[in-house]
Amino acid sequence: MLNSFLQYLSGSRLLRNEFYCRGEAFSFKYELSVILVLAENASPLRFQREDDMRKLKSKVFISIAILLVFVVFATPILAQQGEIMAGRMAGEQAAKANVNGTMWLAVGCIGGLLGVIIAYIYEPSPSSTMLLGKSPEYVAAYSDAYKMTAKKTQTNKAWTGCIVFTLVYTAVYVLAIAAANSTT
Repeated sequence: MLNSFLQYLSGSRLLRNEFYCRGEAFSFKYELSVILVLAENASPLRFQREDDMRKLKSKVFISIAILLVFVVFATPILAQQGEIMAGRMAGEQAAKANVNGTMWLAVGCIGGLLGVIIAYIYEPSPSSTMLLGKSPEYVAAYSDAYKMTAKKTQTNKAWTGCIVFTLVYTAVYVLAIAAANSTT
C-alpha cells in the first residue's frame, strides 16, 4: 500500500528525493510548505551500532550541561543589571528633585560666562542617607546618575541664565541708544 501511494505521489507534481540515514531509505515529499516524511519500510529509525547511541547520549548530556551553566551564570548578571537600572533611575529622579534650577539660572544671569564655568566645575554629590543598606552596584549607579543628571541640569540652567541676561542686556542697550538718538 505504501509503495502504491509513493507511485501516486511521484506521478503528481510533487518532487521526490531519496535520502539515506544510517542505511535506511526515506522519501521526502515537498508540496509548498508541507513536508511529508514517509518511511519506505515503515520501521522506526534504528541505530546501526551501540556506539551511535552513546554518541547521541553524550551530545544531549553536553547540551544540557551547557544550558545549565549558562542559566547558573546568567541569572546573577541579569539580576545585577536590574539593580543597576533601579539605582540609575532613582539617582536621576533624586537629582531632578534636588537641583535648584532657579539658583543656577540666577548664577548664569549674574555671573555670565563665569557662572557657566562655575556650573561646569561644581560637582554635586548625592545624600548618603538615601544609599544606606544598598548594594555597592546600586550605590555606584545611583551616584553616577545623580552626578550626571544634576550637572546637566545646573549647566543647562546656567547657560539659559547667561543667554537671557545677554539678550536682555542687548535689548536695553539698543533701546538706550535708540532713545539717545531720538532726543538729539
